[in-house]
Amino acid sequence: MERVSGTALWRQIETALEKDIADRVWAPGEKLPTEADFAQRFGVNRHTVRRALSELQERGLIRIEQGRGMFVQESVVDYPLTRRTRFTETISAQSRVPGHKLHKAYLMPADREVADALGIIRGREVLCLETIGLVDERPLIFGRHHFPCPRFRGLEDMFVKTGSITTSLKRFGVADYFRRRTAIMAVLPTPEEAVILQQPRMRPVLRYEALNTDETGEPVEFTVGLFAGDRAQLLVEDWG
Repeated sequence: MERVSGTALWRQIETALEKDIADRVWAPGEKLPTEADFAQRFGVNRHTVRRALSELQERGLIRIEQGRGMFVQESVVDYPLTRRTRFTETISAQSRVPGHKLHKAYLMPADREVADALGIIRGREVLCLETIGLVDERPLIFGRHHFPCPRFRGLEDMFVKTGSITTSLKRFGVADYFRRRTAIMAVLPTPEEAVILQQPRMRPVLRYEALNTDETGEPVEFTVGLFAGDRAQLLVEDWG
């Protein structure tokens, strides 16, 4: 480090690490060395290193996860919202590895929001599947999917077997389904949602509401989901 250059030591460290990331010394998603390792490398105290790493995180070059360490930030996922939005197809098309797992499944009475979306009376039983959509084994989407009962009672068992809502719906007689509408807004996640998405509590997420219908126009699924805001770019495409 040049201690008489007029440039703060933390800024020099930031610049050096930025170059390392650009040169792919560490691949996107790869875990970085510890603060102590960097302090030894640059011959400074950990407070100086921490300042440099904080700046890199603010610029979106790295992410710092409490209890897990520091990682090179992956590229943003382009997520088109089309008439036939399909998670696995979308992620696979970008040469990324998709995954879909069940977080919780439960029956619940439909509240006003769910009932209005599905076109059913309030209080009618619906099945809610809470799922986590993964990209390269890291959470990208946390969704609460609501299905009217009794038509879709037991769908959770099929989802556990297949990891796919599309395949599960086919087993329940829905050959295809289509997006009728999507609404999006930025919100702050709850503490639980932040943990699930592996992101800071005060970083906004993209909340979306989506209604899917079958080929006859009958509502089959109403979803309220959250995208990790710094990892997804939603693309609204022509549905004509």
